[in-house]
Amino acid sequence: MKICSIGAALVLCICTCLSAQYVFTPYVYHPSDTPTSGACDTFPFSTHTGWRFQFIYRPKPQENIPTMITDIAFAPCVAGTFTAGDFQIRMGHTTYNDFSSSTTRSFNEVLGAPTEVYRRGPVSWDMVPGMWCEIGLTTPFQYVGNNYNICVEIRYNATSPGNGVVHTVSTLDMAIPRAFAHSGQCNDPFNQPTWKEAGVGGPKHRFSVGFVMNGDVETPIGKEDILVFQGGPSNTVYMVAASLGNNPLPLGPSTKPCTINLTVDALFYLSIFSGPPLFNNYVGMLGPTGGGQAKLCVPNIPFLVGIEIYHAAVSYHPLTIPVCTNTVMTKITS
Repeated sequence: MKICSIGAALVLCICTCLSAQYVFTPYVYHPSDTPTSGACDTFPFSTHTGWRFQFIYRPKPQENIPTMITDIAFAPCVAGTFTAGDFQIRMGHTTYNDFSSSTTRSFNEVLGAPTEVYRRGPVSWDMVPGMWCEIGLTTPFQYVGNNYNICVEIRYNATSPGNGVVHTVSTLDMAIPRAFAHSGQCNDPFNQPTWKEAGVGGPKHRFSVGFVMNGDVETPIGKEDILVFQGGPSNTVYMVAASLGNNPLPLGPSTKPCTINLTVDALFYLSIFSGPPLFNNYVGMLGPTGGGQAKLCVPNIPFLVGIEIYHAAVSYHPLTIPVCTNTVMTKITS
């Protein structure tokens, strides 16, 4: 156990002592990280009780790479709390650069095959002026790159007009295309198939991009729990660890730490140092799209039934700070 402790400390030391010359940026801004600038507009968070609103994110060349969008934030102009009875956000890949090239004025045509990244009701969103205020997406969006733009759609119904006001950008060189229909223009904007107005002046926004892990919720004894991770820094080394608990474990420099929620217990050491046949590909290299896969082979031992196993991963590079995934849990079943 003493040898394992020294080894684990060495691993954490490697992650802690890395410099920040090769940086994995956790945010993408459109058009810039300036939440206090731009015109202030009530659309789509105020004025009317119902909206269907779309805007288009056009990535810069360096942003046109596969990644996982885990959240979206806007820049409010006023303090308050926006509320709605039924609030939805969807994202889809699109080849449209703006809305003027669509002859049908169809929301669905521009949105493509969307992913519902948020749906709640009622919902409250706290607004702090001059700050990036996150929505808190419930489902990540896998952006594939390949020169696609992203269409973001906001739909909601409310009993009274909201009080949200956000910064927008409509100057020629930083225009954010937008299209919308609201309750002042039609009876059911949430399901309105075509927009009533289109142009520029969409909301400034910030995407959170992250290194995301997914796994099986339940794994029977004698079977495999396949762990898939996406959206990490491409071509970097990763390490997966398992444990029986999920206590926060910070890694990296104190100024820019990343945290995995794992307990440093016997399983933690075992998963790092033992390898196959139980722990497969727990150390490796992320591919060019920042993805990878590991497998936990659960022994066919009835005593294991009911145990909950937590997994998380960290990637690192000799010239970068570590990047952590979320933590996933699988319950061993019979």
